[in-house]
Amino acid sequence: MNNNISIINREIEFHELFEDVNSREFARRVFSRPSVEYINRLKQIGFEGLGRVLDAGCGFGQWAVALAQLNRMVISYDISFERISLAAKIWNKTGQKNCVGFQSSLDNNCIKKQSMDAIFCYSSIYYCDYKKVISNFSQILKRGGKLYLCSNGIGWYLYNLLNEHNPTVDFSNRQMAIDTIVNTISYYSGGMLQKGAPIIIPSENLEKCLIEYGFGNIEIKAESKINRSDTENESKAFFKGTYEDYEGVFEILCTKIEESGL
Repeated sequence: MNNNISIINREIEFHELFEDVNSREFARRVFSRPSVEYINRLKQIGFEGLGRVLDAGCGFGQWAVALAQLNRMVISYDISFERISLAAKIWNKTGQKNCVGFQSSLDNNCIKKQSMDAIFCYSSIYYCDYKKVISNFSQILKRGGKLYLCSNGIGWYLYNLLNEHNPTVDFSNRQMAIDTIVNTISYYSGGMLQKGAPIIIPSENLEKCLIEYGFGNIEIKAESKINRSDTENESKAFFKGTYEDYEGVFEILCTKIEESGL
């Protein structure tokens, strides 16, 4: 097994898989990191030695590769067929025989109830109605199962509104921020979610929702700062916890402790 997923940049022809430049360049960035960075992050939050782990909103499968090296079985899904197709190629290249994937949205209740030992959801919950997603996660997790979430506060979108961040010819971060703000106003006022646009979810909103759906032992910190391992060394952060003096990218680690809210 090749433990360095950065080799993917040399073996996968991204231009053959993606028509849009933004997806190609994002894929190149995530696979330019050595797999040890992903593995260390997972060890830090205790996502190792587990049975069945769900990578919800797996994107290009970069986290699934690391999860598969640390756990018995990884089930992954993403709403994008293109990304799941690339993920399958990645798993084949890296020799991951314990990864399976399919196309689905986060709020689609397509996994057997109480069948997962842990759920890992990095930077994707804000594309859906988060209350439906948390309800779904609560149903498919076993009691005592772990849930990890990573999401964005308003500071991240203010930063993108004021500063271009990795723009491409077919993607504007500034426009993404504007769409997110509009979509957020619509969502919290009872309107419809705009397909493909994120919403802003303050960490306190997620915490309240998690408690409602039977989660406890909730820890919330800036991205990469949760550490439940024996080591005092913190993993490399991919994003900042604060942007423009507001909540930036944060992570949540919690445990399903009861069946309330189902």
